[in-house]
Amino acid sequence: MTKISSRDANILIFIFAGSALIYEMVLASTLVFLFGDSIFYFSLTIAFFILFMGLGSSASVWFRKNSLSWLVVAEVLVTVLGGLCGLIILWVAGHTKDGYMVSCVALVLTFVIGFGVGLEIPILFEQIETQTEPRFGKFLMFDYLGALVGAILFSLFLFPKMDAIGSALAVGIFNLITIFVFVFRYSRGFAVPMAYKVIVLSLFFIEVGVLSRRHSIQADIDSQIFQVSARTQVLNSFRTRYQKVMISLTPAEDVDAIHRKKVVATSGVVAETPWISIYLNNYTQSFAPLGSLTDFYHHAFVHPAMLLSEHRGRVLILGGGDGLPGKEVNKYSDVETVVTVDLDGEWVDFAKSDPRMRTHNFDSLMDPRTEIIIDDAFHWVRMTKQKFDVIFVDFPEGIDFPLARSYSLQFLKDLKRLLNDGGVISFQTDSFNNPVYWSVVKTILAAGFSIIPHRSLEFGDESYGFILASKEKKSLENFESKADAYPFINSRMLFPPYLMGQMSVDAFVKSKTEGLMINTFFHPTFLYYYRTSQPWDIFIGNN
Repeated sequence: MTKISSRDANILIFIFAGSALIYEMVLASTLVFLFGDSIFYFSLTIAFFILFMGLGSSASVWFRKNSLSWLVVAEVLVTVLGGLCGLIILWVAGHTKDGYMVSCVALVLTFVIGFGVGLEIPILFEQIETQTEPRFGKFLMFDYLGALVGAILFSLFLFPKMDAIGSALAVGIFNLITIFVFVFRYSRGFAVPMAYKVIVLSLFFIEVGVLSRRHSIQADIDSQIFQVSARTQVLNSFRTRYQKVMISLTPAEDVDAIHRKKVVATSGVVAETPWISIYLNNYTQSFAPLGSLTDFYHHAFVHPAMLLSEHRGRVLILGGGDGLPGKEVNKYSDVETVVTVDLDGEWVDFAKSDPRMRTHNFDSLMDPRTEIIIDDAFHWVRMTKQKFDVIFVDFPEGIDFPLARSYSLQFLKDLKRLLNDGGVISFQTDSFNNPVYWSVVKTILAAGFSIIPHRSLEFGDESYGFILASKEKKSLENFESKADAYPFINSRMLFPPYLMGQMSVDAFVKSKTEGLMINTFFHPTFLYYYRTSQPWDIFIGNN
């Protein structure tokens, strides 16, 4: 029986352990991209990975015959499926839009990778020239060290430079080189070594080809995931340091007729104007005719707050790097200063320079009244001494801790400190009839605000939910007459009549928030309600 030197075994287990962890990180990152909730999916992915490693180790007794061959087979399977795992998950998501199917495929991939890595450890140790208890301890040390190095490489170098898909493919290619060298060095341990060499080399060239074409392959998958119709054209798809940006254009005639009629009636564009879709981390940020004067989302988000505030001289926009909230704010002549705080400088620069984005946001980010600050809004709000008349909280949707903390009781109290007397804060968070929305309402009330809940009219019961918060109670008396004084406002797009109904706002809010928990920094109930209200939903495109 061919024996493996201790040095070679240590090197192999170091590389295999680091590579396997990177594959699992890629798989988890892809699931987070589709489902949100990084804590949940990273925890589950790693937990199942460790479980399947244990199963693979315990099953190694069945593979003692021709163990070197089984070792190579296992590592080839791990390498191929691990290198392609991100693309496989996205392909399934794009073609099925089925969260359960995606989750099942992810579980199968995790099983193969975990089982294969678990199988490698005992097989390799049995093939070492000298097997002693101290040697096994050192063997495990190299396994754990490889995992540590893999985690560092992925988070600090591979993911920022190559994104998740490119990282997995690059590691897969390196793994195939390692396997080829191993087969070449220990040819005597294989019945037909040439067959293994040919298979490994063939897979090497296939993965190199996929890596070289990964951008076009991803673009094709993006078209499947984000398409509104078969004629949707992906204009831009790129990743900044903080998020993935995807922008597409759809012919007007392919957009739902009722949806199109509503928007075109108030958008100031001709019916044939194509529709632009803007996605950040797969969540829709805008879906409206390109260059339209307004859209349902930003109309309902911005104008009620601007109308109800006693003054509008100083406006703060948290998020809003696309320039679309600023586009609505800049329509008011009495606005003197607009401070926009966004974490993603690359996204802001793109929105300022891309011709289509400039057409869509009316060059709002270039307005002389606008000051752009690239910073974490949570940190900036805690540190600033500035005061504002109107504040807009326009964070991207998603289910993650950074977003949960931005709707925490602590953050809301900081916002209250920034708000001038008579001012208004406008929030958007999830759909109107979702417990996520009403848990945020309850948290805002706990921070000492008076609130008015309302929604857009765009998507019926699944319409965007908004919250107006102020230090003192605001009256909606004569609201429509105030709105009618501005030609760019359509009061029919604001405050659905049923909300007022026969029930007072206070009674309505109480009925919706009863029994819900307050969202705090250390107890992010926001995540709990998001997860339980929309389990396994894929938040991609217009799905």
